[in-house]
Amino acid sequence: MSPSDPRIKAVADVLSVGIAELLAKCMDAFAGVPPPPPGYVAPEKVAIRRQNIPEPVAEQVSERDLPPLPPPVDQPVNQSGLKVPTWAQLINLYTECALENYKKNFKPCERVRQANVTGIKKVLERLKIPLDEPYNRLTRQRISLLEDIGLKEGKSRASIQTWRGYIKSITARWACLMYEDRGWEVHPIATQPFNIAQKAYEALPAETVQKIDEWIASLRANPETREQFKFVWIMRNLAVRNGDVLRFTWGNFTQKGNKVYSAYIPHKTSKSSQRRATWEMTLDKWMEIGEFKSDNPSDLVVDSKHLDMDAVQRDLNKQIKEILPEGRNKGLYELRKLSAHEAYEQFGPKAAVRKTGDSFDTLNTHYIDSSAGVDCDI
Repeated sequence: MSPSDPRIKAVADVLSVGIAELLAKCMDAFAGVPPPPPGYVAPEKVAIRRQNIPEPVAEQVSERDLPPLPPPVDQPVNQSGLKVPTWAQLINLYTECALENYKKNFKPCERVRQANVTGIKKVLERLKIPLDEPYNRLTRQRISLLEDIGLKEGKSRASIQTWRGYIKSITARWACLMYEDRGWEVHPIATQPFNIAQKAYEALPAETVQKIDEWIASLRANPETREQFKFVWIMRNLAVRNGDVLRFTWGNFTQKGNKVYSAYIPHKTSKSSQRRATWEMTLDKWMEIGEFKSDNPSDLVVDSKHLDMDAVQRDLNKQIKEILPEGRNKGLYELRKLSAHEAYEQFGPKAAVRKTGDSFDTLNTHYIDSSAGVDCDI
């Protein structure tokens, strides 16, 4: 075949002469090549067919024939380039990230942040883990020792479970994501919980309730313990949690006729159900605390500006535990339980729900003595 072939000329009209000559040489090269024989299969098709051929089974090797594994090596930097912190670095990271998260989501609060930092340090001390040790050496096997340590110290299982909670809190998922943004690799540490039998709430004996009310009255009579009186009065009569008492203002009280109403949203449910807790009282009951009312509704009921409220609560806890029967270890929180149970016993479950702001299931588990024999209409 020559460049003068009509077919080549047709191509040459479009392409340059050089390309036409190259095409002619290619056609001459293939002119003498015989067609493929019958049954010929392209190489790529052979490869596809071979993929369906099963691979030979490897000989099974016993574990004792394998060489021993080398001991694990703690690497300060992992393959992704993230650093693995020591416990001292992790505690500092948690403090920084928890404060940043609180500014966005209002949790964890300062009290919880401080409790987690103090708690994790005590846990590490009990396990004899130095702060300069990488955090990832805290294995589940080492965490399991906490139960034996706690029981030898005479701690309850609930206290030991709290220690495990500190570990989970400082390596919570939200925190680990913030650590990663700062160039640190931290994974949530899984702890093996154990079941704690939930003891049903038992109402306080009448003589104990009388002693509690006398104690509160003595705090009111002493001008030097006026703030302490207001603190325990709110817990005793309105079933308010310790932390919410410190946020209570005089604006949370409203007088209508011969009744005074309290209303607030508990901090615990402020970001979820927004359930309000309300209660009503007579003027006589109100005047026990209303006598000290401020003219400014935004003023705090408990003036804690010049008081170390942590120290005050520790002192109050110590005082009330001297009154409570043996085995009641909730301290001041027994006042909230007592108030909730009285509302249930006197007015029924709906009133108890309204007073505490909790669901009936929560009340039934933690605050209500079922032996009171109150009809449940909720």
